[in-house]
Amino acid sequence: MPASGSGGIVRTFLRVSVGAALVMSTACAHFRVAPTDLAPSTVEETRRVHAIAWGALEPRIDPPNCQGNGLSSVMVRVTMLDALATGFTFGFWTPVTVAWSCAKERGGVSR
Repeated sequence: MPASGSGGIVRTFLRVSVGAALVMSTACAHFRVAPTDLAPSTVEETRRVHAIAWGALEPRIDPPNCQGNGLSSVMVRVTMLDALATGFTFGFWTPVTVAWSCAKERGGVSR
């Protein structure tokens, strides 16, 4: 009886250790989209957004500060807590932080 009891403790310890290692290994991730030859003209704005129901209700960000000039960069940040929330809800709720800066107005160039 003691042999099977200690084996159960070892298995439980291993499961908890592997679970803790997996949780700690999920760090934050940053994804930036920005052309190299386009300078920003505004300070970076940030908004916290949430996709619900696997993207069926996804947020739309309309940057009011760009005034039709377009974006010079966009960054999406996913923290460890964001990843845990997404995993815990099996992707039903996905929180992220989106940051952007607007492009300078192109003088005299019409498209």
